[in-house]
Amino acid sequence: MDDKKENTKIQIEKDSLMGKKGIVVLPSDFQGIDWISKAKALNLNTIGLHSGGGPNHDVLKTLDEYASKAFQQKVIDAGLDLEYENHVPNMFLPRTLFNEHPEYFPLNYMDSSRLIEGNWCISNPEVRELILTNAMNLADILKPSTNRHYFWSADYSGGWCHCSDCSKLTAMEQNLKSINLIASKMRSVNPKAEIAY
Repeated sequence: MDDKKENTKIQIEKDSLMGKKGIVVLPSDFQGIDWISKAKALNLNTIGLHSGGGPNHDVLKTLDEYASKAFQQKVIDAGLDLEYENHVPNMFLPRTLFNEHPEYFPLNYMDSSRLIEGNWCISNPEVRELILTNAMNLADILKPSTNRHYFWSADYSGGWCHCSDCSKLTAMEQNLKSINLIASKMRSVNPKAEIAY
């Protein structure tokens, strides 16, 4: 590629990143405010929806109508991009599995008990399959027009596993291992998919 084409490609990539101006709102922020119209009036081009509620809640229940295809289409029809930015541990590893499969959940380093809160044991192959399936299902419902999926973990101290295999990894390494696993699967379906964590 000659220098002129390369410089043009770099500038286009820079412009596409720098051109994103948005706001992150909660479903409750829509009470009495039409954020779609307001975003356009403010010359914003992206609405990010965050369910709130921290890492241990049902994202889809909290987002409610704002997770619907009708809402997604309304944002796109207005000429805006839409992204979903959420803490997803409960969506990737349902807490209803705790009694039957406590080994799926993080081991507490203080007393070696399994914790119903937090993330998951990424060293467990069954957990890896489960979070892959659930991540793909969630991505199919929460479809960002930008191809950027913000799947955040429980980002507090002690949220990751400390079993004998996981304790060889830092919390960041466990998170990155999870996200890379999901990104690889998502890119097999959508080569433009990006995962933020």
